[in-house]
Amino acid sequence: MDSKSAIKEWFKNGCEYKAGIQLYSQIPHNKRLLKIFQSKNTPFTCQKLSYELTNFLNASNSSSTGVTDSLNNAKPNKVDIKTNISIKKPISFYPVELHNVYKKRISSYYDACTLKIQLNELQEELYEEALDLQLKIFKTWEINDKCFKILEHYENYKRVLPFETQKQYENLSPMSQVNERQRLYSRVTKRKKTLLNLESKYSVMPEGPLKNNLLTKINNKREELQELTLQIEKLSNTIETNER
Repeated sequence: MDSKSAIKEWFKNGCEYKAGIQLYSQIPHNKRLLKIFQSKNTPFTCQKLSYELTNFLNASNSSSTGVTDSLNNAKPNKVDIKTNISIKKPISFYPVELHNVYKKRISSYYDACTLKIQLNELQEELYEEALDLQLKIFKTWEINDKCFKILEHYENYKRVLPFETQKQYENLSPMSQVNERQRLYSRVTKRKKTLLNLESKYSVMPEGPLKNNLLTKINNKREELQELTLQIEKLSNTIETNER
């Protein structure tokens, strides 16, 4: 099967991330972008991978330009900036340990706006610079969304989700770091399935002490999931730093 047919099948079969990276590596590609795809699996990288493979298909169908030229010169998709930074409660509503999260939620929005303006002002041919700005914008929105999630969780349940993990991974070998991250990915998948089952039971359970106890259990699982996610985030940053 040629690359074009394989990519079409990839889209039909659900866009499995690792398979998509393999396909991307087999067509004319940006080596730096390939390393980014290989180092992390995030909503941004999934979207970007789909965009690059779509771009290859479109270039293959065009007689006016070559595949390599199209990949090298095409500017990445523009990044939309959210317009709502409202927070329901004043900073005084939250415990002191969440005040920095509250401030970071607001500052990250304005940081993303600044980066978006810089991206819009770039010349079309500055592909690498545009990619760098896209990654910065996405990372900024990851921070913003994490802050929102933590603040909203406190509003709803009066419980504090962690913003960062205290785990340390610098002393692990590079291979051990990768293996540990894969182990954490597996734990996250299992924890999410457990949460879905518990939340499904909670939704149909009558009000009473048993339902309250189940909610406590659900929140414990949510906090454990947050900690695992933060550990993956820290490991991914450590791995990425080592590869530079």
